[in-house]
Amino acid sequence: MARREWLAAWAVLVIALAAARAAHAQCTCSIADPGCSPPCASCTTQTACCTCETQCAVLAPQCNAGYTSLGTQQCTNIFQSQRECQDCATVSTGLCASCLAGYFGLSCQACPPGPGLPPCGGLSQGTCADGITGDGLCSCINGYIGNACQYSDATTCSGHGTAGISGACTCATGYAGIHCDQCAPNYFGYPSCSSICGDVNDDGTVDPNDVTLFRLHLADPGDFPFTTNGANKCTVAPLIPSLPACDMLDVTVIRRSLQNPPLGPGRAPDCRFVAP
Repeated sequence: MARREWLAAWAVLVIALAAARAAHAQCTCSIADPGCSPPCASCTTQTACCTCETQCAVLAPQCNAGYTSLGTQQCTNIFQSQRECQDCATVSTGLCASCLAGYFGLSCQACPPGPGLPPCGGLSQGTCADGITGDGLCSCINGYIGNACQYSDATTCSGHGTAGISGACTCATGYAGIHCDQCAPNYFGYPSCSSICGDVNDDGTVDPNDVTLFRLHLADPGDFPFTTNGANKCTVAPLIPSLPACDMLDVTVIRRSLQNPPLGPGRAPDCRFVAP
């Protein structure tokens, strides 16, 4: 081969090698990362890879920096080949490995009462079994109750009853209503809700049984005494110490008030003095 021909062939080879080196920059691929966002505090990870192929050239171009070569393959032009390159990275699976405070379970659900609200009513009312292994149940404190510690005797039942797990109130004696915020029948003067005068047997009502007990007491106070609470409720004027408790005036007031319709003077809810 003549020197000139040899130099021409060498020039072609150099140009091809230069083209091969330039072609490697065109082999790039991207790896999708689903990320890890609240309510996850952290996510599990996995290895993800992507592959790409260089341009065809007489000599297969090398992979970009950071890529691993998976080998070469022949192109349509049998005098050219290309290289397959791979890039791998550690990315998130999108699955929670841990939860933010106030969230629980594998999917990091919000503790009761729900997103944007204090878990279990806040630290003054209860705490939540949160975390990736938690069950989201509330442990209530300070007299609170309910699945989210949202009920209490003081707030739900107005301080006059006991709140149940569903928020229903069991009212104390003398109180009534959904929230125990009113007096029960025969009780007056909310919020004190004192029982009515004349209920000497202390059963919450004034009826003929009270009249009978009055008579027995007047006939023989020793054998038929009233309880302390009953005696307090039989006096017409408890705020006037000079007036005796359970005298004939009480009997008169009670009997007249039991008529239908009641006859005046009626009994007063707060036991004020009633003239015969």
